Order: sequence, then structure tokens, then C-alpha cells
Amino acid sequence: MIKLLPALAVVACLTITARGRNEVNGIAAIVNGKVVTQSEVKEAVRATEQIINMSIPPGSKRNAELNKVRTQALDTLIERQLILAEFQKMGGAIKDDIVDEDINRIIRERFSDDKDKFIAELRKTDMSFARFRELRREMIAIQFMRGQAGKNIIFATPQQVNDAYKENIDKFRGDGWVDISTITLAKVTGDPAITPEMRRKLADELKAKLDRDPSKFAETAKMYSEDGVASEGGRRGVISEKNFRRDLYAVSLTLKTGEISEVLEDQAYIYIIKANKRSLGSASPMSDPEVYEQAEQLALTDLRKDAHDTWVAHLKREASIKTPGSGGQMVSRTDMEKPELPSGGAARPTTATGGPVTASNDTPGTSVEEDRKGVSKYLPSGKRIRGLFNRD
Repeated sequence: MIKLLPALAVVACLTITARGRNEVNGIAAIVNGKVVTQSEVKEAVRATEQIINMSIPPGSKRNAELNKVRTQALDTLIERQLILAEFQKMGGAIKDDIVDEDINRIIRERFSDDKDKFIAELRKTDMSFARFRELRREMIAIQFMRGQAGKNIIFATPQQVNDAYKENIDKFRGDGWVDISTITLAKVTGDPAITPEMRRKLADELKAKLDRDPSKFAETAKMYSEDGVASEGGRRGVISEKNFRRDLYAVSLTLKTGEISEVLEDQAYIYIIKANKRSLGSASPMSDPEVYEQAEQLALTDLRKDAHDTWVAHLKREASIKTPGSGGQMVSRTDMEKPELPSGGAARPTTATGGPVTASNDTPGTSVEEDRKGVSKYLPSGKRIRGLFNRD
């Protein structure tokens, strides 16, 4: 079952929960002397799986992403440790007011500015507010460092822009449409004997039956659905963001003609959607200046990601990383990717003035203090924030 927002805002922040800390905590790795535990890896996998299940429709893409998470979970946490260590080396420390602003935004946007609902959602994951705050602080630091890695990449060639346009052609289709039908179940019926879990079970059973015979969607909607179009077999016709919920509309656009969605869920209702008809529409041409600009931004995003990946590969190569060997003893990792570095050395995050973010003995002419001043004004999004560091 795919849960819709607001749960996503909380799940996206989870890497370790109280449940994980109560498990037998074996050592998964030691990164530059810092321990990464087995429970951290397990909880990171659980949290990321939930995000993927909520945001990617069923199919080969989702399966590939889930498999990637399960096989690369340890390396992802190792990268996290290395990036945070680099942030600390340059004297970085995210100020409290920036973390407060971030958390208040989550409460405002995902929980209708109701802090009690937010705290209740945290309790469901056995996470304290203090731990959530700590994770958000780390996330801001990691986002900042990732943004710095490709900050100076400001140009893409026409060929790179054209490639980005072709790879993302669906983003440029402006006149597509989808005609849908829905089945809606209320979680709370007024009968105390009927629990939300019972309603979820009913929805799963209906979905299984519809998977076997999609032609019975209208019949099933008339019998079980509780929305305003149930008597019409759940038929809603052509929908858009203007006349339908944005999150459900986004799911509808991913469905092929005749396809039925996974069971979807928000705080009050459970949904099943069927795409009766769908048209992709035609793509706007690259000759449109606005289209070219959007494709250029996509190309720059890819290039900056490549720069980030090269930088992280360098960090791995230079780090001391140990994992349990076949006999249980900690041994140095030998399977870490050896990066192909550009001429002149490793790609490194750079400051607003072009200098390296981190200073070391092999970085002449740049001090930690100079770096601190250079990077303290910007976050990856480009939003100017004064006083990123505690001692500013």
C-alpha cells in the first residue's frame, strides 16, 4: 500500500529509529574510525524503501530502485559519513535557526501547521523530536556539500542539452490527458468495530480481484466505493490539477491505458485508480527558448551529479574504510570504486569564490577560514542564507 503525504515528509528524514537502537547492534563498517552499525543500515533500508514505494508506481523502475537500495545501503551510509566528515573539517556547523526554519516548514506544509500532528507522526516511528532535529541538521549539511561539488559547472554544450531533452521528452509534453475511475474507502466508518486496518485489508482484496479481472472495476466501484461518483462506476472522466488532488493526479499520469494503480492511502481515505484512457500529447520543440532553457537545466543537473560522484569516489579512495571479513575481523575495503579523476587531481566542492571547500596540506593558498567565509552564504538551492556556521 502506498501512503500519500504527510507521512513522506517524516519518512524521508529517517535513517535510524529507536527500534533500530534496541536491536543487536553489530558493526557494519568503520569509516575513518567512526562506527556504522548494522541497525543503522537496516533502518536506512526500511526508510528508503517506504519513500520509493510512495513515490514510484509499481513496475520495473520501482523494482530496480528497491534492489539498488538493498544492495547499496552500506555504501550509502559510508558516503554519508565521509561527506559529514568533510563538512566538519572545514569548520561547518548548521545554526539552530536554520534547522528551526526547516522543521517549521515541514510542519506548516505537511501537517497544516499543527505541531501536535507532527509529533504524533514521529511517535509512530519511535523517533524523538531531538533525534529528528539531529537528522535534519545532518541532512542540511549533506545537501550543502553536495551542492558545492558541482557549483562551478555553469555551461552545457548543445549536444548535452539535446541529449537531456531526448532523455526527458515526457517532461515537455504539454497537451496530454488522462481519463480515470476511482474507488474510495473511508478509513473511519463510524462503526467502532470496523478498524482502519480492516479497511486496508478490504482494499487489498479488491485490488487483487481487479488485477485478475480489470473489467470489473465499475461493478466493484458501485458496490464498495464511497465517493461521489460511485453510482457511475467510479468514472471521473478527464482530470487535471485544477479539478483533482495534485498527488492523485500525479499518480494517474503514470498509469497506462487500462492500468490500475496500487492501493493508495492518506490520513483519511484509501484509493484505487484506473486509467480508462490516456494520451501522452506532443512534445514542445527545442526551438522554443523556454524548452531549451529547461533542457539546459536538466543537462547541468546531470553534469553536477557527475562532479559530485567523482568527488565522493575520491573521498572513498582516500578514506580508511573497514568492514567485517569472512572470519569476523575488520578488514580494509578493497572493493571500493577507484575513481577516474580528471587531470589535475580530484574534483572537490568549491566555494562561492571558486576555491576548494576543504583545506588540507595539499591545497595550497587556501585556509579553512577563507573557505568558511566563501561557503557560508549559500545553500545548494541557491538561496542566500547568512550565518550558516555557528560562529558567524
